Amino acid sequence: MSTGGDTGSSSLWRDICSTYDQAQEKGASRFTETRTEIYQDESFNYILKIARNLRDKPKAKTKEKDWKNPFLPPDQDLFVCQLSDTHSLVLNKFNITPHHVIIITNEFVEQEEPLTREDIAATWEVVQGMPGPGGMAFFNCGSISGASQPHKHIQCVPMPLAYMDDSVSVGPPFESVICQSLEKSCATDGSVVEVAKLSFIHGIVAIHPHMTIDDIHKAYVDILADLKTRLEGRGWDGDVGDSYNLILTQKYIMIAPRSREYIESVSCNSMGFAGSFFLSRQEEIDEMKRLGPTHVLSQLGFSK
Repeated sequence: MSTGGDTGSSSLWRDICSTYDQAQEKGASRFTETRTEIYQDESFNYILKIARNLRDKPKAKTKEKDWKNPFLPPDQDLFVCQLSDTHSLVLNKFNITPHHVIIITNEFVEQEEPLTREDIAATWEVVQGMPGPGGMAFFNCGSISGASQPHKHIQCVPMPLAYMDDSVSVGPPFESVICQSLEKSCATDGSVVEVAKLSFIHGIVAIHPHMTIDDIHKAYVDILADLKTRLEGRGWDGDVGDSYNLILTQKYIMIAPRSREYIESVSCNSMGFAGSFFLSRQEEIDEMKRLGPTHVLSQLGFSK
């Protein structure tokens, strides 16, 4: 199975759009209005998505005993389609990006479990099924990664990641420097690459059209093994329970290990390691700008 060209992508995208429109009309899906601010820090133009109605206090976490699995069974108003015997696609009930979807396992699997070949195959179908440059999939693995549900799920949003008020689109802030580094290193053999300009330890493998699902899954495993070696003695060895953030696009797969969930009041999920942050409280906005996104990422991950 090659990763190049998906003839069914337009059908999947139509299903996503149709389900999203109906869910919005019914009130089954809740869209949070944001304004986009481009914040320059060091050599990057970070995306700050700021809620138009700011919260006064942090939202309390649901107690474990009160938890109810939102994916078993999935809400039929949010259900898009079954991707395979093992995975289904649903809408994100609480979204700041239209057409934000979630790839879920059809049976309960812990979010901390490593990604399987089947996880990658289902995710890749959705990445390719989104228009233009495809989707950006992300996986928040572990207790300090920004994951909100213990049932294994991978999220995917369409690109570009944001629009300014004048409708100008904004792409992933790190993509240009990532692609330049991959091209410069001639990373066509599946080798793990690190981008010098990024402030946090990470590993990246280039995705090429000839690659199969098995190749992409191998790239995932290889990155984890490479990071385990590089972080020896720093409290992260890539085993179940260690947290990391993963990003997958049609161009690359990247993993960034996590060292903590918060720096002061600021946290993020995998989208932060793509250069995009959602801020819902004034305190978060003030601290993000005082600390700087580049420093925040180096502290939430592992600094070089």
